[in-house]
This record gives sequence, structure tokens and C-alpha cells, in this order.
Amino acid sequence: MKLTTWRIAVCGVYSLILSAGAGPVVAETWPTRPVHMIVAGAPASAPDIIARIIGDKLSGIWGQQVVIDNKPGAAGNLGTEASAHATPDGYTLLFGQAAPLSMNRWVFKSLPFDVDQDFVPVVNIGLSPMMIAANPNLPAKTIGALIALCKSEPGKLTFGTSSSRNIPHLTGELLKHASGCSMTHVPYRANTQAIQDVVSGETQLMIDGIPVLLPQVKGGRLNALAVSSEKRLPGLENIPTVAETLPGFVSNGWFAMLAPARTPKEVISRVNRDTNRVLKIGAVTDRMRDLGVYAAGGTPEDLARFMKSDTAQWEQIVHDAGIEPE
Repeated sequence: MKLTTWRIAVCGVYSLILSAGAGPVVAETWPTRPVHMIVAGAPASAPDIIARIIGDKLSGIWGQQVVIDNKPGAAGNLGTEASAHATPDGYTLLFGQAAPLSMNRWVFKSLPFDVDQDFVPVVNIGLSPMMIAANPNLPAKTIGALIALCKSEPGKLTFGTSSSRNIPHLTGELLKHASGCSMTHVPYRANTQAIQDVVSGETQLMIDGIPVLLPQVKGGRLNALAVSSEKRLPGLENIPTVAETLPGFVSNGWFAMLAPARTPKEVISRVNRDTNRVLKIGAVTDRMRDLGVYAAGGTPEDLARFMKSDTAQWEQIVHDAGIEPE
């Protein structure tokens, strides 16, 4: 009995030693094989391109390939679900988007994952502001003038988006609520159709990502009224923000890296540190900006706070718009 007790005690101490040293060992040895990054978007889409740019740089830092797994569909829910159910060993990461991570819980009756329980934040990749553009013949050339025109002719103005229940649509709903004016939303099957109707004057306004609308603005086919970011954007300083007219108005898409819950903290710290390094590379941030995404970075805690705030904002917007979950 004494010998058995002694052996148990020795084994217990040995286990504690191994446990105490596990963190540094994981941090030093990870990764020892390819890391998979799930993208809830199609190949050649903006999130896919950005994920590949960042993944390529991380592959060089880690000495292991970062494999991009595209899982588009269901407004980003399919890829997000796959990540939520992955083994939390540090070898599966999610290159996530705003819709499934903060907005979809308010517009879908149910989701096959729980963002708060199934994921741990890693790092904020960047923000993707919206642009509000108008037919050049519209008398209103600023957001202030647009609001005045809208209030003088309630319900007459229309704004198009590439779909409904997405970030451009809800940005329009936020604009309606914040300004107190009435506009009619026109959902299209594709942003190309929406652009065509706004250029022709059938629809007066359009809300979408900057890369979609900026070429039309530069070509003189649309007039940029404002962007939805908190501050004016680098390279687009001539375009005001909505917030300059409606203080506090902010509406962004965004991309972030997350991992399945219970992924080792040491791995989270390593991925955060190295991704922040990548987000400071000029060639990376310039390419991201071309795609309408402005690099963010920061700590996992920063991302957690941001996601909490963003989720609350979408809840309020959906409530104010009277949108029922489907």
C-alpha cells in the first residue's frame, strides 16, 4: 500500500510538471503541420483573397502551409458552423465575417452554432465600410441635402442593395432611423443589377461596399454622398462620412480571425502576435485597401469587445427596422 501510494504521488507530481510546462512547449513547437483556415466565402471573393494574402505571409513565418478551405453558403453560416465544430487543437482557424458572427443571430430564427460559446476571438483583421451613392441627377449632393429631400417627399426615394437582410440593407435601415426620413428599400439579386438601375435613374440610391461603387463614382456614373466609417478614409478624404451629418453613425462590415473554443491559449497568442505583424506590412494593407478593407489588428480582448458592441448595434438596427427573423 505504501509503495502504491508513493507511485501515485510521483505520477501526480510528474503530471503537474508536464502540465505546467505544456503552455511554453505548445507555443514553441506549434505548428508542426499545415494549418487550415476556413473562409465562409467563395473563391476569388474579397474574404478569400484577403485570407490568402494573410495566410501566405503566415506560412512564411510558421514554416508550415496555411491551407484555405472555402465553405460559402447560407450567408456565411456554413463555413462558420464547420469552424465551430472543428477540433480545438490550433490547426483550424476561422477567417470570419461580420454577418454570421454578429448580425445573423438577429435575422435568422436559429443558427447551427453559438458564437459566444463555440469560438474564441483571435484578432480583428479589418473593417469594410459601406458607401452611399446616388444617381448624378439627384438634386441632393450631400447626406444633409438627401435627408432634407427625403423629408420633403416622404417615401418617394428608393435605395437599392444586392440583397436583403445584409449589411448594405441594414445600413440603409440605420440611415432611415437615424435621420427620421422614409425611403423604400429595393433588393436586387446582384449588385450589377442595382448599379444599372441607379445609373439609369430607376432607383435613386445604392448602398454597397466601396470597391463595388467606387469605379462607378470615378467614371461619373454615380455620385458618392458619404461613407459609413467613423472617420474619413485614407485615399478617399474627399468623401465625407455620414457621421459628419448624423453624429455617431457607423456601419461596417468586418473580417476577423477566430478559433474553436478551447483552442490552447498559447496558440491564440501566437496567431495574434504573428497576424498583427502581417497587418503592418505595407503591401498587405495596400492590397486590403484595394478590396475596401482597412486593417485593424489588436489583442483578442480588443476583438471580443468590438464583437460585443457590433452585435448589440445590429440587434438595435434590426429591432428598429421591424425585421422579423426567418
